[in-house]
Amino acid sequence: MHKVAFAVLLSATPIFASTDRVGKVIGALIQVESRGVSDARNGNAVGVLQIKPIMVREVNRILRKDVYKPEDRLDKQKSIDMAGIFYAYWIPRWPKMSDRELAGRWMLPNGKAPEWYKKRIDKELK
Repeated sequence: MHKVAFAVLLSATPIFASTDRVGKVIGALIQVESRGVSDARNGNAVGVLQIKPIMVREVNRILRKDVYKPEDRLDKQKSIDMAGIFYAYWIPRWPKMSDRELAGRWMLPNGKAPEWYKKRIDKELK
């Protein structure tokens, strides 16, 4: 992904319109992961998208710059931004995935999210 695309992605507010595919996936993830509670916690996964420290490192790797800190996981907009960056980078590499599969990659990037998780995503994507 080019730096210009990331600059546009980061400067948009909100990042994704509700009709945008990635926005729809992120919206479903927020409901499944935390029901929208910004200070939700489950072990080392925190925030509205239940982001783990490794995801912060992955997003900074994608950006090739340390933009996000672990505490940014508790900021709803920064969490959404990180998810947007993750998907903006990976969707071109996963071109044939359904929204359900994309959402499953949030839980387990290897694509092995459990069926119960995918069913919860399906319910939120409708």
